[in-house]
Amino acid sequence: MESAQLIKRHNYPIPGGNAITLWGITAHGQAMAFEPETELAHNACFEPTRISILNIQHQLDLQLLHIQASKTGWNNWVDGDRLGNLRQGGKRPDAIATSPAGHITAIECERTIKTTTRYQQILASYLRAIKAGEFHQVVWITPSAELAIRLGSIIKSIETVPIAGQKIAIDPARHHLHLHFTDYSNWPNLAGGK
Repeated sequence: MESAQLIKRHNYPIPGGNAITLWGITAHGQAMAFEPETELAHNACFEPTRISILNIQHQLDLQLLHIQASKTGWNNWVDGDRLGNLRQGGKRPDAIATSPAGHITAIECERTIKTTTRYQQILASYLRAIKAGEFHQVVWITPSAELAIRLGSIIKSIETVPIAGQKIAIDPARHHLHLHFTDYSNWPNLAGGK
């Protein structure tokens, strides 16, 4: 595949002196990886300069979460980078999938905590998407149960979100029903909409 220029390799240095070999698809590989009559081409290609150790770990975690979900009846998993264009101001989830109950779910793999201001923007985007029927729920999945509890507390403490230049009040009884928080070891068992 490498000699056919479908994929290319890159040795990525790891702190401490080691390196790992990463393989990724080329533009030529993407052009050869779809059925022109029934599928659209993807234009994302392997770009070693855009890789960081955090990206690698995040992608590996998403793959693990995908496998765990598939084993328990979740389907239609699509990684966020395959979702295409978003409406203006929209937040691209790390993935979407359909729960066994048929709920289209935005999935966030949250390895570290962001600022409350950023979560206000993310929450505003997801609440608009839920209202528009794009998703039924959002599940944030963290490496540990403690982090999931802390993240849930931070997001559920948000009282207003910015929408169209205005501050819109959060109604916990209505809005929090669609927000779920769990950790890797409990995913997807404790996720909403099983």
